[in-house]
Parts: sequence; structure tokens; C-alpha cells
Amino acid sequence: MDAGLLWTAGGTVAGFVALGVASWQLRLQMRQHRSRPALPDAAVPPPSPSAADGPETAAAPASVLAPLRSLPAEIRGRQDQLRELLGLAEKSTGHAVVLAGLGGIGKSTVAAALAERVRADPRRHVWWVSAAEEGSLPSGMLAVARALGAPVAEQEAIASGTSRAPDALWAVLDREKRRWLLVIDNADAPQALAAPGSPPGSAGVADGTGWLRVPRSGLVVVTTRHADPATWGRGIVFRRLDRLDAADAGRILRDLAPAAGTEEQATELGERLGGLPLALHLAGSYLGSDFALTRGFADYRRELDGSPRTVDLLAPDPELAGDSRSTLMHTWEISLDALARYGVPQARTLLRLLSCLGAATPVPDDLLDVALLAALLPPEAVERTEQVVWLEQGMRGLLRLGLLNRLDSPPPGSGGRALMVHPVVADVGRAHLEADRQAGGAAARTVPATAVLLVTEALARLAPDRPADWPAFRLLTPHFRSLLSTAAPVLDPDGLRLAARGARMLADYSEWSGPAAIGEEICAATLAVVGALPSGDREVLDLRYSLCRAVALQGRWTEAEEGLQLLLADQREHLGDADRSTLRTEGELARVVADLGRHTEARATLAALLETQRVNLGERDPDTLDTYHVLGRVEAHTGGWAEAEALFRTARDGRAAAFGIDHPVTLASRNRLAWTIGQQGRAAEAGEELQEVLRIRRELFGDEHHDTLATRERLGWVLGLQGRLVEAEEELAVVVAERTRLLGPDYSGTLSSSVLLARVVAQRGRQEEAAALLADLHRRQSRLFGPDHPQTRETGHLLDGLGNS
Repeated sequence: MDAGLLWTAGGTVAGFVALGVASWQLRLQMRQHRSRPALPDAAVPPPSPSAADGPETAAAPASVLAPLRSLPAEIRGRQDQLRELLGLAEKSTGHAVVLAGLGGIGKSTVAAALAERVRADPRRHVWWVSAAEEGSLPSGMLAVARALGAPVAEQEAIASGTSRAPDALWAVLDREKRRWLLVIDNADAPQALAAPGSPPGSAGVADGTGWLRVPRSGLVVVTTRHADPATWGRGIVFRRLDRLDAADAGRILRDLAPAAGTEEQATELGERLGGLPLALHLAGSYLGSDFALTRGFADYRRELDGSPRTVDLLAPDPELAGDSRSTLMHTWEISLDALARYGVPQARTLLRLLSCLGAATPVPDDLLDVALLAALLPPEAVERTEQVVWLEQGMRGLLRLGLLNRLDSPPPGSGGRALMVHPVVADVGRAHLEADRQAGGAAARTVPATAVLLVTEALARLAPDRPADWPAFRLLTPHFRSLLSTAAPVLDPDGLRLAARGARMLADYSEWSGPAAIGEEICAATLAVVGALPSGDREVLDLRYSLCRAVALQGRWTEAEEGLQLLLADQREHLGDADRSTLRTEGELARVVADLGRHTEARATLAALLETQRVNLGERDPDTLDTYHVLGRVEAHTGGWAEAEALFRTARDGRAAAFGIDHPVTLASRNRLAWTIGQQGRAAEAGEELQEVLRIRRELFGDEHHDTLATRERLGWVLGLQGRLVEAEEELAVVVAERTRLLGPDYSGTLSSSVLLARVVAQRGRQEEAAALLADLHRRQSRLFGPDHPQTRETGHLLDGLGNS
């Protein structure tokens, strides 16, 4: 038994249902009492506060080390391609190469061999980024930028999910003086390489505005099944990998199983396997293993010739058709049959299970929690030791026969050990599950349901507001996305509810870590697959709340208001007026209404809500404290500074008691409180508190993070209140520049910082410069918010005042 295969153990088969439901209920109840970060404020010029207070930061990046552990000692039949690539890597000018070919042809092997040779020079950078699953590419690019020491603002721009993300990445790469190699592996959906938000089609990939560009220096290598050169654009070196000839195919088989027969027999079998490296690797690993029932090349060939045809199961590659496709599939069916005969039938089930997850994406070892595998375990495996052995033996067999690979350098969040499934192997596993489903097989339901349970329970063990858990969230995100297509269609109502909860957890994580667009996309995709649940199901309603919140976080307040109004009506009908979820939606709707400038309406709603929460939930309940905080914002927006101070002080004290004085939500109230104190003429007191909040936020999030910039904005204005105009202008100019670079000139925080900066510039006597800046801001606010929005009107009043001075 492989002692390195350590799996989480615990529980019994009898406790499976209770563990899967009760643990979720307990965790969700606990999380209901965690405050959530405040939505970004509207861009309100003084005297109103502005900018986001909720914790946001660039998400933790993935590992970008090349997977070299499974690289063969000698690369057969690809020497010409390797020599060309090495020659391009030596050139001083940059190049981008696309290696195209059908699945299993060896594209990743060639790229890994190149990475191994380039990495031998310690003066060069080598990065490996997977594009196999949605979301894995930006995560990898973020890791590249971090490895090069990119500023936090550029890292956040890369993680933002906006069209500016590729620009930020290439700004980092183009500054690098050392030679480098970047491999983008398994880019089988070319659209993933286009700039976020690009319309579907090849134009977004070929125009050079996305993730794939021809570098000034360095070498980019893309591996893909997409073999149309026109897709990739001008300037790209396009190379197609073909099948190996029979002689090289035979040599690979002899490398893996030297005692299985003669060179002639190996050559004949290599030809029978179609010269496809993946099939050769699986067949050779099998013949060279302890599990092999067929020991020789000739016998293996005869078994293939007599195998049943399974052509209709798999269709990811049109060229991989007929006998070749059947042969490829049968190579691992032979291996799995051998494992079953040796008493390891669970290997087939485990491979199907892993195929539901993200292909070519790290799977942390501890995801396979044996306590959650009860539906797959044999009835006789009652004791925990028996369950652990069942799992370890199955995984050991899959690794030994090459159906799984262990990663050399597991990414952050994996717990130190991780596996990976080849995309073609995953395709076949999913195809078998679909065939089982059509045939009415039980595994077609139990395996996907177990995969969903594993991922959602792993998410439930994490805390969205704990930065140390963000790498694990990021690692699990592509697996959850994969489950929405591989598992969700066969889930029962309980499984769908688990999926909805998992989506909410990821939405919470995206809110805390920064990229709210990711939360919106996951919630929307999950809502599309939980349609079998009743519309009034609590999980569906809670998921709609998370979706509306993610929309509001991105400043789409009108859209968020419409969604929240519909949601509130449904919650009142199905949950009742006094339900915690209903009350939370009321507060969220009032917050959005305030952002839309309807402060009187928002104040009335929040005041009534606060009284209800104090009676039903208690004075120090986190939701009640949230309402104190939001009501304080509304009072500050309308100049009620004393009232705002009292509300923020209550929110701060309650949050400090519940979460700690340095918790991000407490810092949000401290930040607001200091602002209101400064606005009442106590600038020194405000400045001292803001300096302390700034110190903590820098430690938590870095110098250029959203929250840090929000505090720096307030500190800059307080410096102005103290008459330290030169320091105030310098601080505000930095905030404006960083927010513009990170989120663009139309972001609400950028606009508010710019208004503050214009006021300081005017106070320093440069009225014409200030007027020009305010005029530009007024035009943008009119376009974004309308001429009657309070922000627009306030900027217009400031502009008129300068004109009359």
C-alpha cells in the first residue's frame, strides 16, 4: 500500500445521511451569524462618505510549476518539434506557438519536455497555466504576475474578471527582462483565451487583446485540440502534432514494459493502438504493472482485436473516430478489468467519480473524505479501517496504471498533495456515466451525487471571511463549475439543495476576496440547474439573494433593485415577513435604494427594519448590526453626522464584541466612524483612528487593496481638513490613480476620490484645473447615474461654485 496516500477518515456508513445534512445545517446556522462585508458605497462627494468598505483582495493564485513527474525518460517521435521550440526559446524576440492535435496525442508531453529543458537554465522563468476548466486560466495568470512581483493593484486587475485583466497581465510580462516560457495547457475552448466579455467567436482570440499575445520577449506555448489555424490569429506559429509512426510507438511500449515481447511485437501493437501516445502510455503501464492479466504485446493486441466496439460513447475529437476511438477507450477498460480481477473493482467507480470534477485541474487528496463515500462503499466495509483501505487500494491502482497522475508541486490550498485526471480520461469517464444514465444504472446517480457532496462539504469546512482559506476556495471553484454540467442533471432535490448551498459559499468567498463577477456567474449558472426545486424552496430563494447581492456589488443598482423586489415578494409569500432571510433582503434592498439616491425612502425602510430586528433577533445580532451600519451610511449621505456617528459607534462596538476589533467588518465600521468624526471638526481624532485602520488593512490586504485605498481616501480628506493640503493632494492622487488602473475611471470609488482631489486642488488655488476635473466628472456621473442623482447634483454645485468664485 502506498503510504503516501493519506485520506481523511471518520464516521460510519450509518451516519452518512446525518453527516451530509446535519453538518451543513450547523455550518449554515453559524454562518448566518457572520457579518458580511458592506456593499461598495455610491460615489458621493463630501460631505457624504464614499468608496467600498467590504473586505476585498486579489484571490490566491494557483501553482504554475510544470508537471514533470510523469514525463517519460525519453520523448519518442517528437524531437523535431522540441528542437524547433528550443530554438524559438533561444531567440531574443518573442514568439507564440500553438501546438494543436487530438486529445491524447502528446501535446502536453512536448510542452512539459520543453519546460524541463528551459528550466535547466536558472536564469529563466518557466510557468505552466492550465486552461482546462473555466476559471483556471485567470488563476494561473495571477500566479505568474505574483511570481514576477507585480503590484497588488495589477494582481487585483488580473483577478477582476474584466476586459482589463489581460492588459494587466501583459503589462507585467512586457516589463520582465529575463527570458521566460509560459505554457497555456489544454486550451481546448479557445474563447477562454479571449478578453473577458468578448463576444463569442474566434475574433476575440485572434485579435491579440486577450490572454494570448505575441510577446516582446519570451515564448508562449499553447496546447489545444482546436486545430483551425485561423482561430489563433496573425503572428502565431501554428504546429499540428500527428500520430507517432509504428516504430516510435513500439519504442514507447518497450520503454514501459521491456519484458512484454519483441521489438516487432511492440511495433505491431503500437500500430494497432493508432500511434496515439495516451493509448500507448496506458497499455504500456498496464503491461508493466503487477496487475496485468495479459502479459505480452501480442496477447494484448489479440484482446484489442476481440474487444467490443464502444464508439458511440465518446465524441470530443471528430478525428478520433472508428477503431481508433474504440481502441483508446478499451486500453483503460482492460486496465480497470484487471484491477477488478485483482480485487480492486472500486478503481472504476473512483475514476468515474473523479471524472465528474474538473479535468486537468488539481484535486487535493483530502477532498476524497472517506466518511462521505458511503454511497459508493461495499456493504461489508463497515469499519473505518476497511473504508480507508478500500479507498487507498483503488487510488493506488489508478496511479500505478497511469489513469491518474500525482502533481510534483501541489498548488496552495491543496494541503500538500494533489492528483490530476487527463482530459481525455475524464471525457471517457463522463461518457460512461452518461451511458449508464441512459441505461438506468444506479452508478449514474450515486457517483455524481457523491461528487457534489465531496465538494460542497469541502467548501463548508472553509470560512469565506478568512483569507487563509481563499486558496482552497479558488482550488475548489473549477471543480464546482464542472459539477454543474457533469453531475447536476442527475441530482435529486437534496443534491440540488447541496449544489445551491455550495454556490452561495462561493458567492460569499468572491464577495470577501474581491471578484464579485465570479459570484454572479456561479449563482446564475447554479440557478439554471436547480429548476427542479420549487420556486419557493428556501435554498432557491437564498441563492437568488446571493445573485442580487453580487449584481449590486458591481454597481448595477437598478438591476439589483428589480431582482430584490421580486425576491422579497416571494420570500414574504413562502417564508413570512419575520423570517431572517426576508428581513435580510429588506435591508439589502434599502441599501441599494440608498445607492440609487433615494435616501428618504431608504431611511424609513431601515428604521422600521431595525426595530423589527431588535425585537426578533436582538440588539447585538450580526444582521441587526448590519442595519445599524447601513442606516449610518444613509444619515451620513444626508449630512446627519451626529446621528451617523452614533449608529456607526453601535455597529463598531457590536461587531468588535462578536468578531474582534480587527475583523474586516469591524474595520468597516471603524473606518466610517472616523469619517463622521472628521466631518464634525474633530480632524485630529479622526486622523489617529484612520491611521490605525490603515495599518491593519495594509497588514491584511496590502497597500493597494480596495479597502486600504478606501481608508487612504478618507485619510487624505482629513489631512485636507487639517490644512495639510500638499499631503492631502498627494494621498488622494495616489488613490485616484490606483482606482483608475484597477477598476477604471467610471468606478464609483474612482469618481468619489476624484471629486475629493478636485476640491483639494481648488483649495490650493488651482481653480481652472479643479473646474476642468469637475466638469469631466459631472459629465460621467450624468451618464452613469442621471442628472438628478445626488452625486451628480453635488458635483454640479461644486462646479458652479468654482465658476462664481
